[in-house]
Amino acid sequence: MSLYRRPNSPFWWSKLYVAGAVVRFSTGERTKVAALRAERARVEDLERVAKLEGRYPLNTLAAKFLLWKESDGRAPSWVAKMTQHIEVHILPHFGAERDVRTIDERALEEYKSKRALEVQPVTVCKELATLRQMLKYAVEVHKVMDRVPRVRNPRFRYEPKWRLLTRDELGRLLNAVATLKNKEVLPYFLLMANTGMRGGEVFQLTWEMVDRGARTLRLPAAITKTRRSRVIDLNDGAEAALNMLHAPGKVGRMFHQRNHYNAWHRACAAAGLGKVRPHDLRHTLGSLMHAAGAPTPVVRDTLGHVTLAMANLYAHSYDEGRKRAVASVSIMPTASVPSSVPLPPENVPVHDLDAQNGAANKTEEITDASTS
Repeated sequence: MSLYRRPNSPFWWSKLYVAGAVVRFSTGERTKVAALRAERARVEDLERVAKLEGRYPLNTLAAKFLLWKESDGRAPSWVAKMTQHIEVHILPHFGAERDVRTIDERALEEYKSKRALEVQPVTVCKELATLRQMLKYAVEVHKVMDRVPRVRNPRFRYEPKWRLLTRDELGRLLNAVATLKNKEVLPYFLLMANTGMRGGEVFQLTWEMVDRGARTLRLPAAITKTRRSRVIDLNDGAEAALNMLHAPGKVGRMFHQRNHYNAWHRACAAAGLGKVRPHDLRHTLGSLMHAAGAPTPVVRDTLGHVTLAMANLYAHSYDEGRKRAVASVSIMPTASVPSSVPLPPENVPVHDLDAQNGAANKTEEITDASTS
């Protein structure tokens, strides 16, 4: 289910699944808010028809679920990804007109097995998560099911796809960025490298969010991915980036260009780094903070993660940090080892040494018995 515009029409159009087929219709509304209301009314009509027929089709549940997610303030990217899962994979597999109450553990296992042959395990996990949320919505909101069917995620080892940069690589990269003509590029990526903000968060920054006296940056919930506000402490690198942009009395947005990916790729090529994503600056900061001894909750709050599990991924990123951590707790005996302690002979297996020690102990016991 989605709203879209047609080139020659002044109205918003909607796409729904009805009777196993895709139905597109004009909402007759010129604004998106009014079009959403019209689409919701059509979905409610479908729901009333389904109740009269004594069943609850999966496509009706999917339409209600996505509308609920949109009204719940979820990030548009999340809703778009869920919509893709439902329209491209879930509905074609189960059938748009299938009764929700007939989806049980066996049906979910069949879906998991089929998708596991087509895509990577992590993709199957994401689609199952969307399906679970939709069925949970059916249980808790519409009361059409008694419980959510259980299915295990396919097992796999999560390997982060990011590339961590060393301090030397960061220096070369930022030096290459500084040679570009666009004066917004260097402060843009310098803020990403020193604050760990996502690219979309940096683009939506305004000067009203900055407290230069407290050296903090307050991100409102409306511009963050997790829809949670957070406060970021500004270091010297972040202050330098702000100084490149700031002018007395300046208000409003800091950046006016949506992204700088073309400039980024030119800088990476000039620095000889190959394929590096701008988002890798965020992961590099998290790993450097862990290597410097920052507690995991501090890394989580700075980068804006929801769970400690995600922040823990940065803890095992740098070999140098692990070596320093092990060396810092090196344990040695307080007294010197006596020189009279016998050393085992070379090239003698351990089991032979055990046999010799056992024979010596038996000889001592016999000698003690005869003398007594």
